[in-house]
Formats: sequence, structure tokens, C-alpha cells
Amino acid sequence: MSEQNRTAVFVHGFLGWGERDGLYAALPYWGLTAGDALAPLRAAGYDCRTASVGSLSSAWDRACELYAQLNGGRADYGVAHAESYHHARFGVAYAQPLVGAWQDKSIDLIGHSFGGATVRLFLDILDRGRPEEIEAAKAAGTVPSPFFLGGQAGCIHSVTTVAAPHNGTTLTSCCGSLTGLIMMLFTGGAKTWGVSELKNEYDFKLDQFGIRREPGESVTDTLSRTLSAEFLHSGDHALRDLSIDGAAALNGQLGALPGVYYFSYPCCRTHLGLLSYRQWPDAKMTPLFTHYGFRMGRWYDQRTPGGHFVGKDWLPNDGLVNTISATYPVNEPFCLYSASAPVAPGVWNVMPVRHLDHFAVIGGVFNADRAETQNFFVELLQNIDKTYSK
Repeated sequence: MSEQNRTAVFVHGFLGWGERDGLYAALPYWGLTAGDALAPLRAAGYDCRTASVGSLSSAWDRACELYAQLNGGRADYGVAHAESYHHARFGVAYAQPLVGAWQDKSIDLIGHSFGGATVRLFLDILDRGRPEEIEAAKAAGTVPSPFFLGGQAGCIHSVTTVAAPHNGTTLTSCCGSLTGLIMMLFTGGAKTWGVSELKNEYDFKLDQFGIRREPGESVTDTLSRTLSAEFLHSGDHALRDLSIDGAAALNGQLGALPGVYYFSYPCCRTHLGLLSYRQWPDAKMTPLFTHYGFRMGRWYDQRTPGGHFVGKDWLPNDGLVNTISATYPVNEPFCLYSASAPVAPGVWNVMPVRHLDHFAVIGGVFNADRAETQNFFVELLQNIDKTYSK
């Protein structure tokens, strides 16, 4: 490595987990069934940390949790945001900082899937702050989280996204009833799981909605309280931000910073059918995603409720995310990455499309290729290395 004071922070996607969760020891999110993909990086001298943020939560809540975890302490979602979505201002508590004195280091943020939106929003709040949260805190006679003060983005060196739905996914449109059912099932699971000792093994981190067991509270009383908690109805969840309309609203707030290096790794595991524009899932697509890839490969020439047009260029996908959406956020500068050309900051460097599905790119759950997975993460950090040698 070219720098000693660097730390790479890996942020998981929807329904994901980090090393704070006991599940990681048995099944590392970064590597899955291919084994811990970060172990060889650490052995090579890279300082790699894995964040644990809300698995069902909105990009805002996850960004606030990332800030809290980096520092250590309780997540502060802001007075204005908490009032808007009718949940508590404070949520999950992180006993220890994920990265000590992180603002004195050079931080490389890596986000898979919805982790991409998380790190982009996190960076934007670090940079510009949120004046509305400062004013709301003052009006309430309290002190705003330092996160909302802005002017703290100087420590962020790069942002890398892997299979991230920058512009949303048609999955929420063509499989809306199914994705809604999945959210309901996992929300129900969070309400029962989160009040038990299993919370230490996999934490949904919905404390701000009261989905946690209070000290001295009986299991019966906790379940009675948490089962009535209104998480899905609040609108403050990942499904909103993963939609095309939700992603567009989020993109309207964000933009590439001139001093930060950006990389995106899109994936595709479908192919063009005969005599039509439709895309078909490849035989090697993870079976869990085949139905989604099939449906997404047929949903085009449509308009979302917000009026965004979806053309045939949205048909190729990785089983969960449209390939075009994973390239770069619309209206932000981009270029196709070239190993022979210098990498400029403030521009999304779009890497060649990887012919893998949404899980296979981080290790997979079927037919995992250990060497391919480990080589991918080595290549990812080596590409970031080149920006330090400038």
C-alpha cells in the first residue's frame, strides 16, 4: 500500500450485516460462502472495517448509524427527521468506535447494493450538513448531532459502489406486491427477533421505532409493544429509497464532490432473448433471483408513479438491480474506466460490467468461486491505491 493512515470501510446492503453481528463469524457478508474476502486484504496490510447498519432502514437512518458507529455512541437521526417520520430521535448504540480517530485518517468507503446510497448520503451530510436539523434542534432547546454541522468530508478519499441501485430498481415496480410481502415478513421477524437474545447475532437496528427490549421489561410486555410499532407505515425504510422515484428524490440532494474519487462496479446476469428486447436470466444466476431477473427483464416502456420513464435500456439486470442503474447516478459526471488513463476525482469511473449476479459479486450462495471473489476485492482496493500515488 502507498499510505499507512488509510482505512477502508465496507457498508453492506439491504438485509445485510457486518462484523458487529454474530452471524458474520459463521457467514461473512463480504465473501459469503466463498469465505471471508477481507481476510487476504488484511493479511496484505489493508486496514478494513465492516459497518453494521439497519438492514431494512432508509438511507438516512443508515447514514446516521454509520456516523454513530464510526465514532461510537448512539445513533442520532435528527430532531426534524424523527418528527417527520414519527420515531425516536435516538436509536441503536455502538459501544466502541469502528475506526478510532477516523477523521484524522483517509477513509475509503465501499458500499454493496443499498450500501451505495448509504455511503453517498453519508458523505453529502458530512460535507454540507443539514441546516434544517440544526434549526430544529435549536427550536427544541437541544444540541444537534455534530454529523449535521457539515464541513467534515475532508477525510473521505474515495467512494466505491458494487451493484448499487443509484437510480433505483424496477424490482419494486414489477414485483411490487412480492417485495412488499418480503418487507412485511422481515419486519415481523424484526419485531420478534429483536426482542430476544438473537438480536446479538443479527440486529435489524430498529430501536428508533421501539423495536427493542427495555431493561427489566418482560418478553410479553415487549412483544405487546413492538408488534404494534409502525415501521412500514412510517415510510422511513429501504423500499422507498430503492424505488426509482425514491432514488430520484435522493439523487436530487446529492452530487459528486470534486476532491473525492468515485468507482462503480455494475453487474449483469441476464442475456438478450431472440426476436425481442427482453432479457433472460443466465443459467448460473442464483436461483433465488431467477424470478426477479425474469420479471425485470420484461418491465419496460413504463412510467413510474412519479413520472420517470423506463426504457429497454433498463432490462439487463443482476437479479435485483438493473445494470444501467448500477453504472452511475444520473446527472452526475462519469467516464468509462481505463487502466491506461489517469483517474480524476469528482467523476464516476464506471468499471467494466461484471457477469455476475447480485450476490455472486460478493461471494455468492451457490457455486461460489473463492479465488474470483478474493481477486475482485484485491483488484478493487488496488484501483483505489492508484489514486493515492498521484
